Order: sequence, then structure tokens, then C-alpha cells
Amino acid sequence: MGEASFDDLIPLADVPATGDISIIWYGATLLSLAGLLVLSILGRKKTQDD
Repeated sequence: MGEASFDDLIPLADVPATGDISIIWYGATLLSLAGLLVLSILGRKKTQDD
């Protein structure tokens, strides 16, 4: 009863969770596409006004 099992004697690494940051890349892509869309619309309006 007082004996430690073999699993209790093995030290385990305490590794922090890294998480998935792909949402940041998706957000950056959408922001870039939105910027291109705005520039495209503004460019068309400028050429139509001339």
C-alpha cells in the first residue's frame, strides 16, 4: 500500500498548450481582401468621375 508505483516515479514534462493560431491568418487574409475590395471600388469611382 505504501509503495509508489512505477508511473509515479517517472517525472513528466509540464508543457504549456500551444493552441492553433490559424484564426489569426484567416483574419489577416479577410482584412487584406477587404482592403483590396475597398481600393478597387474607390479606383473605379475615381476613373468614372474623370
